[in-house]
Amino acid sequence: YDGAKQGLANLDARRRLAAQKLPPDVRERYRQLYAKTGGRPFAEASAGECSHCRMGISAEAMQMLRARLGVPSCPTCGRLLLAT
Repeated sequence: YDGAKQGLANLDARRRLAAQKLPPDVRERYRQLYAKTGGRPFAEASAGECSHCRMGISAEAMQMLRARLGVPSCPTCGRLLLAT
């Protein structure tokens, strides 16, 4: 039990550190979504759809991900999209 508890604490510390590296606008969206989604603010964008809600993602958002020009959100569930 103690090992699992320590592992979760370490994971949370790493999550917080990674969040600090995000641009301020993305960091704020991340914080809001983290609270709203129970700690699951991200979804994968694959084959033109969101892995969480399975709704379509615009070609513009997919291009933005491929070119690493930003972090778009799913227009349906609002999660931050990650390229796969």
